[in-house]
Amino acid sequence: MSEEDQSAPNGSVPGPDAKAWPELTVDLEPEVWRALYREKHGEKFRCSVEMLMELEEISCEIEAEQKLLDILVKVTFIERNLCLNGPQSGESLFESLEEARSDEQPLLFATVSDLTSFCDSMKPIFQTEKVKGTLIYRNSGYQSRRFIQYIRRRLEPGDVIDSTTFRQVIQDFQETIGVPDSVKTFAKSELTLDFTSLRTVARNVPGFRYDKSLERLDLTPEAEHHLPLHLPIFTETLDFNNPHKHDYSRVFSCYVRNDCTQYPNRLKGTVVSETGLGIGFMCFQDNMKDYLGNDLEKGTFNAANYRFLAVEGNINPSNLYEQFEVFKVVNIPFGFDNNLVTTGNETIYRVHFNLEKVDSTFENVQTELEATLRRVVHRTRKSKEDNDNSDD
Repeated sequence: MSEEDQSAPNGSVPGPDAKAWPELTVDLEPEVWRALYREKHGEKFRCSVEMLMELEEISCEIEAEQKLLDILVKVTFIERNLCLNGPQSGESLFESLEEARSDEQPLLFATVSDLTSFCDSMKPIFQTEKVKGTLIYRNSGYQSRRFIQYIRRRLEPGDVIDSTTFRQVIQDFQETIGVPDSVKTFAKSELTLDFTSLRTVARNVPGFRYDKSLERLDLTPEAEHHLPLHLPIFTETLDFNNPHKHDYSRVFSCYVRNDCTQYPNRLKGTVVSETGLGIGFMCFQDNMKDYLGNDLEKGTFNAANYRFLAVEGNINPSNLYEQFEVFKVVNIPFGFDNNLVTTGNETIYRVHFNLEKVDSTFENVQTELEATLRRVVHRTRKSKEDNDNSDD
């Protein structure tokens, strides 16, 4: 079977029966994982072994299989820990892995440097971002990993991927995604949770270079031997379709449209931000007061009064019904449809409960959007006096 066939979408289908899947733990279980990769991921695993032999000129199949399994054990150990414990610095992750390992088990990483070097060598499986000056590691999405391999295959024979073709390339990739209808919208938008531009691809994945003058993505010599760009097994690691997988390392912040309220008092909406556009979300209104980022809102908030909300949450990538789990909500007390699309409304309602009308200039709208998003991301808690002063 060809490399392209091995990267086909069938492996992205979530597991149908949650009862058939074990709950995720941080425990190190190397022999169990090795057996599962051989038995449950057979085609992609065998194809990956063959490709590894070719890429690294390994003549012995057993040697290549052992090397790949060693890598996969490390990847699975880290991926599960990030999934259950959330995004972590290299130091914190090293401590977490050590706590999960028994004294009798092998030492997978001797130092923090060994661990971070391995994580960096496995990009885009693991992604990094700076939070308050500290480099934090998190998991990436499976469709993001497939997309990176897809564009590598497009670039190798000479296809041009630049600012004018990027959107079409994404659409071409989305046509290769074969998942149940209930998760199709999420799967098609998942890569935007990790990569929003050619620039972010080049910045976060070894083997790619962004030519600023041409606004074009190219391959570097490193791409030839960077394993996550080639081996299909990295798009289908152990828990890729485990319905119990709730990835706390993957946090989203976005704007959503409040579509309706369903029984039993459940708010249903749709993401309108570029990141995750079109993905649906749900949350129970009975619990929304616990989610709100501002203490003052807790006594007055009624979701039915607001057409748009800013939300933050975690990702359940293999959940058939709810891929976004919201844990923070902030209202946006003006309508995008009335104020940002048409010119008929010349005022917007200022946030912070006094509902003061101000001119709907670009500056005012942009200020309001940025202020709302900061409240979601940083969960600031301002007093009413602070809010009143900010309106002056």
